[in-house]
Parts: sequence; structure tokens; C-alpha cells
Amino acid sequence: MKFIQTTTSALKEYKSLKSALRLRNSTAVAAGLTTQQKANIIHTLCADLGSKAFVIVSDEAQAQTLANDLASMGGKPLVYPVRDFNFRNMQSISKE
Repeated sequence: MKFIQTTTSALKEYKSLKSALRLRNSTAVAAGLTTQQKANIIHTLCADLGSKAFVIVSDEAQAQTLANDLASMGGKPLVYPVRDFNFRNMQSISKE
């Protein structure tokens, strides 16, 4: 796994992304990546910067896939379950 981190760290695009995250007041975007590539970059950034990441994905299946990939790299990801939010005050009674 160290080989992949070392190879990723040497990429010009990775270095640019890492420096943008270090500034903490700039926006950084990495587009066109597969789920495995995202996991690799997230894992490498967390290791290099000594920090954790909060990642938002489009659905629960993608979240679980990304979490599994991160776990296989030695990370300890947490997945927040999907939850429907109701922003209206509602009271209901079950007839069961």
C-alpha cells in the first residue's frame, strides 16, 4: 500500500490538491475519478496532512463502496445511514 501512496504523492495534480487543502481558505476539486481513485487520494491526503476527511457522496451504495475501499487501505471509515428529514411539525398516530 505504501507504493501506491508514494506514487500518488509524486503526481503534480496531487501536489496541487494538497497545497490547496493546506491553505484552508481555497476551494479544491478533483473530478473524473473512479471510486477507487477517490479512496486512494482521500487516504493519501489524510496520511500526508495528518487529518481526517468528511466526504459526501450521492447515495448510500456509493458511500458503502467508498468506505470499503478506505477500510481495505487501513482506514477506519464511518458511514452515516440514509435518513429522511421532515421539516414540518407533524403528529401521527399508528392504528396498529
